[in-house]
Amino acid sequence: MSIVIDINNLNKCYGSFKALEDISFQVKKGQIFGYVGPNGAGKTTTIKIILGLMKPTSGKVNILGGNTFPDTHESFELRSKIGAILDFNGLINDWSGLDNLIFWAGLYNINKENAFSLAKKLIKLVKLEDWEDINVFKYSNGMQKRLSLAKSLISKSRNINRG
Repeated sequence: MSIVIDINNLNKCYGSFKALEDISFQVKKGQIFGYVGPNGAGKTTTIKIILGLMKPTSGKVNILGGNTFPDTHESFELRSKIGAILDFNGLINDWSGLDNLIFWAGLYNINKENAFSLAKKLIKLVKLEDWEDINVFKYSNGMQKRLSLAKSLISKSRNINRG
């Protein structure tokens, strides 16, 4: 089974404060991996580094066979293959669920026609068809999580839905 996340001796320091100290783990393709710990343990910092949102102080981060840092065309392409759901869901509350997904698909360079088709498929997948034209601020928290899941799947679908 291939390794999709390989973290070795990851460190993140803010001055003298060590947010992460020598974190190492691997996640294999198809594996369900839980990363748990108390508040302040460094879970969010680790995830931000994996996603390429934050630069590590030291250590190796290999995702899907590549590195998310330094910033290069290759690392940008690698990061564009990663989908995630974070505390901040990135949804625009005054837009419908469908419009949100079309917008995010556009950020992955999916043309408008394919973005619409993909958004419809994802809306159906997360069972929000009856709500696709309703503004997100009217969604329950659970519905917003489902829409966020659909949004995170756009990166997985982008290669088959390019225009």
